[in-house]
Amino acid sequence: MASFEMKDMTGALFKNDKGENQNRPDLKGKIMVDGKLLYLSAWKKKSAAGDAYYSISVQKPQAHTGDNEPEPNF
Repeated sequence: MASFEMKDMTGALFKNDKGENQNRPDLKGKIMVDGKLLYLSAWKKKSAAGDAYYSISVQKPQAHTGDNEPEPNF
């Protein structure tokens, strides 16, 4: 498989295997901002009006614990 080089101000999210823990993010990935790699997590939610949206969390690499999940490979 070819290597993927992240460009600044771009990123990707991938479907996350939640396993038995339904609190895990639905999507996980990475983004490059100002040359710094950040981790992304997203949860599918519904607003009070019933509209679907994603709640997103951004984490610095040193704050990323990984909770024994493999990092997205791209």
